[in-house]
Amino acid sequence: TEALNYYQRSLVIQQEHLPSNHPDMAINLIGIGDVYRNVGKYQLAMDNYKTSLDIRMKSLPPQHQDIASNVRSIGLLYETMNNLKEALEYYKKAASIYRQSLSSENSNVVEIQKDMQRIMSKLK
Repeated sequence: TEALNYYQRSLVIQQEHLPSNHPDMAINLIGIGDVYRNVGKYQLAMDNYKTSLDIRMKSLPPQHQDIASNVRSIGLLYETMNNLKEALEYYKKAASIYRQSLSSENSNVVEIQKDMQRIMSKLK
């Protein structure tokens, strides 16, 4: 897709000009992962999400909301693949990080709670 081409070109430019673990590269990797998830290429999506998470874990504080967002993306991928128990585990990890770095009224905190409730109702 066109979006995938733009993300990949942007990533190549970043790889040429930024340190290998620069957090800006994680943004493009998440975008690439999202495109792959949306077209059903789940392993490629997971590879990009996990590479992005690895970069963020090395370059950001452990309770940074971008790490939580990345973990949530992995949870969403597991949910898309109907692996609900794994999805719930990742949503719980994301929620824990969000709660430590954001207020309870923040939209990310509210949305991850909805994600967990949705999965728990499906698991009943």
